[in-house]
Amino acid sequence: MTAFRHSPRLRSLRACLLTSLCLLTGDTGAWGAQAAARPSVKAPALALYAYSFENQPAVEALSLVYPLLSDLGTVELRPKENTLVIRDTVITINRIVAMLSRFDHPPREVQLEVRIVSARAEAFSPTARSRLPKEHVDRLKDMLPYHSYEQLAGTNLEAREGERVNYQLGDRFSLDFRLGTLVEGARVRLHDFQIFRGGTRDGREKKRLIVTTLFLHLSQPVYLGLAPSEDSKEALMVVVTAKVPPKKTDSKTKVDRRGNGS
Repeated sequence: MTAFRHSPRLRSLRACLLTSLCLLTGDTGAWGAQAAARPSVKAPALALYAYSFENQPAVEALSLVYPLLSDLGTVELRPKENTLVIRDTVITINRIVAMLSRFDHPPREVQLEVRIVSARAEAFSPTARSRLPKEHVDRLKDMLPYHSYEQLAGTNLEAREGERVNYQLGDRFSLDFRLGTLVEGARVRLHDFQIFRGGTRDGREKKRLIVTTLFLHLSQPVYLGLAPSEDSKEALMVVVTAKVPPKKTDSKTKVDRRGNGS
């Protein structure tokens, strides 16, 4: 009888032949058992939650919900019901609902300071003292190549979240916007913010100068500029600051929903 040595190379070849035979016959044996034993990865369970708003418009909260959704999450707006329908994991929904509960607060008053400023690139330092507060003058000089800044019109007004405001700024300017919701007590949006030159008081035709949406952080001024070109010697600046007002007093300017200050 002839004896054969089982070298490593021969054993490897034999294993390959056995594997091929198993695949051809459909009998994978131990290899098949190992493959079947691998655990499958299950997708997390999703829940459905409908949040109906009592005080604030649901559409205002959409931009706050999107960043909190998981990769599997969705949100649907139902404007007629003032409701958001959220589909996501339970953990994610709990986090979103907590945020929405803080967002859906009763309407609050917000104080807005608006200033219209003329900026000029004069060759000499102006001797006349500007009515614009020094903090704004210094900030504008850091940002822009102009030397003198003069306040043309300005006001402090209070409006309630969700209200549409139309306000006359002196004889030459007016503004129009809708106040959004105060988020986390720290920021607010002015929708469709518009500045006009001219109006009923000076008899000139009303001309829109600026239309935009402003995102304001409380007590942090936002500066808007309007100039014919980058090398223009003159520009019109708009400075807007939002604050939470102190307790109401008779000396504060009040604004009705579609009217002027008093």
